Amino acid sequence: MPVTPVFPADMHIALYTQIFPGMIQPLEFTGWQDESMARKNSCYIGAPLSPPATTYVKGPDAIKFLSDVTTHSYANFAVGRARHTVITDEDGLVIAHGVVIRTAEDVVKTYFLSPDLNYMATKGSWDIELEPHFGDRFLIQMAGPRCLELIEQATQENFHDLKFMGYRESSVDGMPVEVLRMGMGGTLSYEFHGAMNDAPKIYSKLLEVGEPLGVRNIGWATYMAQHTESGFQQVEVHFISASAKDKDMPAFLHSIGLAGFHNTARFVGSSGPDINKRLRNPLELGFGKAVSFDHEFPGRAALQREVENPTRKTVTLTWNTEDLIDVFASYFQRGEEPYRFIDFPAERLAGAISHQDDVLDTDGNLVGYSSGRQYSLMSRDIFSLGVIDVDKVEMGTELHVLWGEPGTRQKLIRATVSKVPHLEMTMNWDYDVSNIPRLT
Repeated sequence: MPVTPVFPADMHIALYTQIFPGMIQPLEFTGWQDESMARKNSCYIGAPLSPPATTYVKGPDAIKFLSDVTTHSYANFAVGRARHTVITDEDGLVIAHGVVIRTAEDVVKTYFLSPDLNYMATKGSWDIELEPHFGDRFLIQMAGPRCLELIEQATQENFHDLKFMGYRESSVDGMPVEVLRMGMGGTLSYEFHGAMNDAPKIYSKLLEVGEPLGVRNIGWATYMAQHTESGFQQVEVHFISASAKDKDMPAFLHSIGLAGFHNTARFVGSSGPDINKRLRNPLELGFGKAVSFDHEFPGRAALQREVENPTRKTVTLTWNTEDLIDVFASYFQRGEEPYRFIDFPAERLAGAISHQDDVLDTDGNLVGYSSGRQYSLMSRDIFSLGVIDVDKVEMGTELHVLWGEPGTRQKLIRATVSKVPHLEMTMNWDYDVSNIPRLT
């Protein structure tokens, strides 16, 4: 089975995992402890989402098409700017979410909205051309207080003026790259996009110039764990795409050679196999900034009702240390089934894992769901993201996460409602880069 084409196989890496079908990624490089601290102390570099599902939307109706099928407003959407947007079904449930970048007046590049975006294009008539790229583009992510120094050294260009969600073209040793200031690191973050054929050389260059800066490679275990630290929920990890409800989607995916693309995640956790428990609307996920009611889109009416009468909200659930110790202690107790093992820093099973647990109040009533459970070396605790009934989200409220698969020994672990994001870090949109050394 091939590894990601961004960098060659390295026999010094002992742990790999399958993320996308037919491809494996390093689970760890130098160990999750070392890697998890890089974005707090220096900088990490990684390509866990390469190759990304990329589609260019071209033509006079490019913006109209996106407006008709996604939740974001495209008023004042200037060339060189990016936005996070969502595709929802008629019930307002998330099918896909990703980034759109306006690269020209009539060209928008999209990431991670496909193949759902391509499917939506079959449901209407627009003067557009869709140019899909499945496998020939790379996406390299960098995050941490020294990542701006890294990209300026690699490109030999000043990027201090690039604002959050800003985009600009550049090059690395003559190879074209597109630089975007965003990322899932929860701190100062940037991305490089470009042609897959150039990826190994660009990646190697970043490692070379990053060595004096303390740059670390990041593996899949740490990459996905940081989503929970940052409070940013991800499809097939924290929730499941609502495309699973669309009976026509499998035939469409088969027709474009992507059969089985969606809903490959295995369901684990006390929530069991019911997919309806794992579907979400963008408002309860905290994606409210990506939803605008200045245009029509699928699910608009359902989301308006949700705004008027909110049902659930995302919070951090900080798990009780004494209860966690009981889980570990069960592995040293003879004569009784141990509890489900708690792995570090997050679930390490191969492939995409949808790990979700039921959340109960102190009276035993179901009040929501917990996903993305992880341990943070920075805060020295275990926590998860909870999508919880709005009357139970007051800070400090004690709830219980039901730990363990249905039909096995289960434990109620106390969990306290706390803020999102969990870690005290300056977020990318607030990060002041003026004091970061400039390229000389």
